[in-house]
Amino acid sequence: KSTFQAHVAAVSSLAEVVAVMEALLQVNKIAHATHNIMAYRIHMPDKDTYLQDCDDDGEQAAGGRLLHLLQAADAVNVVVVVSRWFGGVLLGSARFALINN
Repeated sequence: KSTFQAHVAAVSSLAEVVAVMEALLQVNKIAHATHNIMAYRIHMPDKDTYLQDCDDDGEQAAGGRLLHLLQAADAVNVVVVVSRWFGGVLLGSARFALINN
């Protein structure tokens, strides 16, 4: 059975997103997760736009799903990382329900 763990941090710049990822990956358990799926959304008030991106880390389409959740929730100035430790069972599309939760 796979294990999922979410990590959330407030951010206001891409440099802070990078710093959060670096800090998380300093934790041995997180660094050794099968996947660390990441998405962030930062409001850029000077342009009234959003700086946003995601990374699947090999978990096909998962980063895009995570970013879509941030957009749907209108979450701003946040980075979310979902770590997955593979448990030996291929979950297929059911993994998205687990990532969403």
